[in-house]
Amino acid sequence: MNIRLLILALLLTALTGCGPTAVENAPPGVDAGKVTLYNIADPENAGQWFDFSEARIIIEKDEHKQGDFCLFKTFLRSSWPVTCGIQDSQADSLWRHTANPTYGYEVPDANRKNADVAIYSGHVYYMMTGEGHYARIKVVATEMNDNATSFNYITFYWGYQPNGTEFFGVNPDGSPVTREGEEAEEGNT
Repeated sequence: MNIRLLILALLLTALTGCGPTAVENAPPGVDAGKVTLYNIADPENAGQWFDFSEARIIIEKDEHKQGDFCLFKTFLRSSWPVTCGIQDSQADSLWRHTANPTYGYEVPDANRKNADVAIYSGHVYYMMTGEGHYARIKVVATEMNDNATSFNYITFYWGYQPNGTEFFGVNPDGSPVTREGEEAEEGNT
């Protein structure tokens, strides 16, 4: 009888998401958090962009600038001239892969002002910021509007590698993964 209760408790914990979050499991030296971003096309939330280097939502009309990406209808959008590259990696764990890809990103340019990548709950999206840093998000919740044409908001866990490398992992000894032959930066060990 006690074993059945234990199994039931473990199943409930797994289903409700209790336990360590993606933020708590972030590798050493990686900035991480959880954010809810509202649709930029919504008049009540117009101008919301997320910026990895500032680790916050930026309101475009208040600060006269834009962050790395926004939610536009059912897409993650990056716009010229910020040029944050976005790549969908399908449904996955946020930290399973120790490095972001270094190529294959959807990037806006002077001719194609916006890069839009479709959003799917549970997917991980790799990003390369306009500053040349690597980041990633995992979409964990979405809410569609009444006529199912657009998301009202998305909630995601995010990770940002401030040291400029594409690596997000940890070696068996606990040190951060770096390019071959490079030492980990002081303070990131």
